Amino acid sequence: MFGAFSKSMGFGERPAIKQTITAANLTTIFGSANQLWYDFSNAGSSAYSPLPITITSGSSMTGAKDISFVGTHGTNSVTNFKYATNQYGTLSAADLTAGGHFTTNNTTTFLSNLTGMTVIVVCKPTVSSATFYLCNTDQTDLQIYYSGGKWNVKAANGTGVSTATLSLNTWQIHSFVYNGGGATSAQKLRYRYNKADQTLSISGTITAISGNSNDNYVWGASDSSNVSPFKGYIGEVMLFNRALTAGEVAAIETYLGGKWGV
Repeated sequence: MFGAFSKSMGFGERPAIKQTITAANLTTIFGSANQLWYDFSNAGSSAYSPLPITITSGSSMTGAKDISFVGTHGTNSVTNFKYATNQYGTLSAADLTAGGHFTTNNTTTFLSNLTGMTVIVVCKPTVSSATFYLCNTDQTDLQIYYSGGKWNVKAANGTGVSTATLSLNTWQIHSFVYNGGGATSAQKLRYRYNKADQTLSISGTITAISGNSNDNYVWGASDSSNVSPFKGYIGEVMLFNRALTAGEVAAIETYLGGKWGV
């Protein structure tokens, strides 16, 4: 067990985070730490609707709002942003109700040998299944997934099982922080559900550095073969290549909560 997601865990506050996070200033505040940020909402509206584009399996998806600091990982380089529907036919972008997924490819320098990482996902599950994944690397690392009736996270050989259960047809925010420099397992894996800290039951020996072979991040499934797919809507995703502080995560969640009604 561990306490509140706070300075007691060794996270220091940054003065800049006292300002309000917006789409305009997020990359300015976080700089190159903000590696990926995709917004699937309709012009930033809190009333979500899928973008008016249809794509086929493996085709380039260029209709998402890319606010990433590093453009080579985003839709500025369309070959690095693929939406794969596999056998499920065509879907509207960000509408994964049939069990599709999309991948961000060729990100080796970003995903490998990380001492810290933060993953934040806004989603709305619409179908329940025994196991499904919000995100995962091609080397089964840096995961947020649902299994055993609970939300789970995994990084650097350690798994954390929360007490958060599945809620269907509601927008929700999942925030996962991996901090390889943490003194204890509880300080290395942290998970928040709907802006609230979750107690994790942690197993495995969590290493100080993530895997050195990660080069692909999959959203909406366990892997690019569409294993254990998420079914529902993904509204917004963010990846940072360091462990964000408690204040930074809370500021982002406040921004997302206001936008998506969480």
